[in-house]
Amino acid sequence: MMAREQGREVQIIAADRRSQMNLKQDERLSGELITGRRQLQEGMAFTPGNTVIVDQGEKLSLKETLTLLDGAARHNVQVLITDSGQRTGTGSALMAMKSRGEHISLAGGRTAAATIISEPDRNVRYARLAGDFAASVKAGEERGTGQRGTGTGHTDTGHSQ
Repeated sequence: MMAREQGREVQIIAADRRSQMNLKQDERLSGELITGRRQLQEGMAFTPGNTVIVDQGEKLSLKETLTLLDGAARHNVQVLITDSGQRTGTGSALMAMKSRGEHISLAGGRTAAATIISEPDRNVRYARLAGDFAASVKAGEERGTGQRGTGTGHTDTGHSQ
């Protein structure tokens, strides 16, 4: 996994139990820590400098998303949020971010650009995420965010993969 190449440990948060079981059965993810989103409600422990991948992030409530992004910013955790396009209502955190201009404000007044693209096919989502990350690394954006190694609470909210 690319995050490991950057020296980051990875945690994957699944939207529901079914998704969690499917992710655990994927041999490409063997050895990765895969948890359910309930962890966000129970006070998730963030390990500084790690990567959290949220599968089907459109299913997170606004409160869960704020908890995730706040904890990530406080602990310098990179966050990739995927979107399968299954939820588009006003309660969808990804739609709320999109409606406010596709930017996320971070601690310290910095802003990170976020592009939200809905793609229901998981293989297409992951292929796009990998391609976009590779392009950002080639462009010198070491963390895939457009910010060169700032080292403080930045958040990648990904292409809805």
